[in-house]
Amino acid sequence: MDDLESVVQRYLPDPELLALCGQMRGFWNRSMNLMEKISEKSVQQMAQAPPQGAEVAKFKHVMNQVDINAYTYSGKQLYTEVCKESPYRKAFATPLDWGSICFAKLRAGAYLAMAKVIHGIRRKIEGYYQEVSITDLIGPYSARVAGRHEAAIYRGASKFVEERSVMQLLACFGLSPEPIAFEFVEEYVRKGMELVGLTYAATINALLTPYEEQVRAEFYALNNDTALQMRLAWMEAVFKSGESVRKLKLVPQPTYAKRGLHEGIPVPFFEVPNEYWKESVAKEDTFPVGLLSGEVPLVPVSPRNLPVFGEGKQVPVNEILGPLGSGKTVMLDTLACYRVQKGYIVFRPNIPRSQSLSVVLPLLPVTRQLEKDHAFLTKTLRIAPKGYAAVFFTVAENEGQIDKDAVYTKHDKIIFVKKLSSFSLDWKTLIKPILSGGYLVARELRNPDLTHIMRATLFRDFFQWREKNKDIKMALQSDEVWEMVRAVYASSEEAQVAQSVFTAVKDIRGLNLAWDFATTRSTDINPGIVGMITTNGSFFFGYMPETSQETWRSPRSQILGMVEANISDGERQFINTVRKIMSNVPIQDNFLFFWVHNRRLRLVKACLPPHCPEVTDVNIAEVFRKVEAETGEQVMVPYKEVPRFEVGAVAREAKPTKKRDSW
Repeated sequence: MDDLESVVQRYLPDPELLALCGQMRGFWNRSMNLMEKISEKSVQQMAQAPPQGAEVAKFKHVMNQVDINAYTYSGKQLYTEVCKESPYRKAFATPLDWGSICFAKLRAGAYLAMAKVIHGIRRKIEGYYQEVSITDLIGPYSARVAGRHEAAIYRGASKFVEERSVMQLLACFGLSPEPIAFEFVEEYVRKGMELVGLTYAATINALLTPYEEQVRAEFYALNNDTALQMRLAWMEAVFKSGESVRKLKLVPQPTYAKRGLHEGIPVPFFEVPNEYWKESVAKEDTFPVGLLSGEVPLVPVSPRNLPVFGEGKQVPVNEILGPLGSGKTVMLDTLACYRVQKGYIVFRPNIPRSQSLSVVLPLLPVTRQLEKDHAFLTKTLRIAPKGYAAVFFTVAENEGQIDKDAVYTKHDKIIFVKKLSSFSLDWKTLIKPILSGGYLVARELRNPDLTHIMRATLFRDFFQWREKNKDIKMALQSDEVWEMVRAVYASSEEAQVAQSVFTAVKDIRGLNLAWDFATTRSTDINPGIVGMITTNGSFFFGYMPETSQETWRSPRSQILGMVEANISDGERQFINTVRKIMSNVPIQDNFLFFWVHNRRLRLVKACLPPHCPEVTDVNIAEVFRKVEAETGEQVMVPYKEVPRFEVGAVAREAKPTKKRDSW
């Protein structure tokens, strides 16, 4: 949204486009303000369990305030349309119901205005350049833009699959080589966001579930295979245009394998030799010609030089900082794979579900994206494809809180508890199938707020159990560290998060628990964190933009200042080189990270794991089906066949059954 507004204001200040940008921003801000009001925990809890007796007056007052907010942010026309003309208005129970629908309609308005802005920009550009297509204009940068956009959508703020699909279609609408009818885009956006509103409302009011299912069927009729192929056509075209343009070519040097291919990753990282990037440069100097260009070898980093395991009080903590699409996920996967191969259990309590599901699948060439990864894995790295042992578990109070449309596997369990805010799991039984090494992954619930409540309890319960079971080889991984901190330490303000991360590092080390965490936000760390982790652990940082007019206050300068304080005198001379590289070399496109450990500064790239990575060109369920066809092994199971347990009794082995087993 910011990029679109910037393009219009700077290059195409057309009155109509400027007005549409204002409309887009207005709808978006109103939807955000309304969602903030209706998603408050206290309000949600009241709606789910209406109070009795003396609390009734308070309940009425709170709901009245929600109603006023819905009217204020929606406006009279939209509010009236939702409350008096919606086909499901008879099922409304509280203002949260119609407030959720108003939110979705406001958000749909923002996306439709965005579509009109995109259409206007495209029409003007292609009209000016006549025979040239939008893809040709973007040229070699289109593959990079496409990959980053898909990553940003996939891991963005929205937890609703349908809203992500809407955003993907808008990207397609702007960049697809073949034009897409605006009428189709409009219908897709309206129906997708209607489903988002009903899905959110139905988590509180079950009477809306039949309407949700009806709208879901209508949206999926639009979102069929033909539409999916059309939506992904732009990715195919732009990747083709960008394939041949690479100024920097990284060439991993092979590691020795006794017979054929390596079983698992032989080393977690490859390093760019010093002579290819370390050159002392002054601030006023131009970027040295030949630095990090052409064919550059990647040398295996000996595992002995990596703080992956640690002993006694030397428990490693590894932090990864970088923007979306820079390779943080691959870095986490590499560290996890290496630990699992050494008999560790890697606990992932807040990594997106489909991202972790694929660890059980070997990396096979079943999609266009995976064909390249498979060739690189087997021919360049000489590693055999391999899936890893895992336990995926969902904690919920009832079936209505669980996303039944997600992919479920034979490694899944569903654990029912009486209250998400207070439960205790039998962790030893839970990890029994992976005691010799594997992944332990906690799934999300349908409702983000309920997921947050569940995670907060899960963390507390796990840490209490770990205090008495420090001998089991385990590591913890967090994708966005602020989500974990918010759950454990109730810190959401940026100023509080960094201090809470500092506290978490000390607490988790005390549990003899290695911890890898990633973040896109430079504000999540401070000098104390960097100083603490770079002795026994590592700080990996990727590309960071200069975003402030005052360079010294930018995230890049602040992070490099922290790094400079934690490296040797000999290494400090290369800080300006790091700045120059960030400004002149696309290190994020090559998944390169600067690595600070034991007062040394190095430039590394993670080894590609042998399991199936996160994919953006095909639905995750389709990847599972294709891998199953290749291997002849069934991994997916219907939701109804996932074993159920109840907390409270003695645990026993999970067996597929429609009834709930005791836990």
